[in-house]
Amino acid sequence: MQRLVKGGDTRGMPVYVDLLLKTLVELDSEQARLALVRGDVPFFIAVELRLLKLDEAFVAAGRTIADRAKLVQAKAVVAGLKDVAIENLQGRGGTWP
Repeated sequence: MQRLVKGGDTRGMPVYVDLLLKTLVELDSEQARLALVRGDVPFFIAVELRLLKLDEAFVAAGRTIADRAKLVQAKAVVAGLKDVAIENLQGRGGTWP
């Protein structure tokens, strides 16, 4: 996650943007790996929501798609990981709406 969101230009944006980025950058690969293996779908939904909020702020600030490329890539990666987490959850007898 760090390489997908780190280094975004947040000049002129609200403070919460930096705080959300910090939260995402501090997620480590072990947390994501465990969530994936355990089928922790809400973990990935929380990350998706943070990325959506960041993207919304970038759009509101007039950033181009090129400026938002890492966010777009991160959203796609997280969506794929969420799908795998759903499969893992279902493989362990769980259900997801």
